[in-house]
Amino acid sequence: MLDYDVRQNVFGRAGYMCEYCGARATEIAHRIAKTQYNIKHIQRYIKNKYGVELSLTYIRNRIINHPKNLASSCREHNDYFNIGNRIEEAHALVDEIYKELRSEARKVYCRK
Repeated sequence: MLDYDVRQNVFGRAGYMCEYCGARATEIAHRIAKTQYNIKHIQRYIKNKYGVELSLTYIRNRIINHPKNLASSCREHNDYFNIGNRIEEAHALVDEIYKELRSEARKVYCRK
């Protein structure tokens, strides 16, 4: 379940409109769907590319539910946002999110 503040952030940045057609948004769509297969794929991808093994819970909560992976959607167009079958696009999004999270972690843990 998405945090209320995350939902409001995603709806708010799109003006509570569907990012595909502009109709009133009623749902939050995941660009990379929140499936066990996708979560495990992201875990393997990050381990192979960055040499870091992240927990499935971390991936679900911090990457799959990251605002960059979410879109404001109407009911009709929820599935239009799914990029899970476009592997290069999905990997690029995971890289972008992971680098942002890694940068945030460095700011917290590497203070002088």
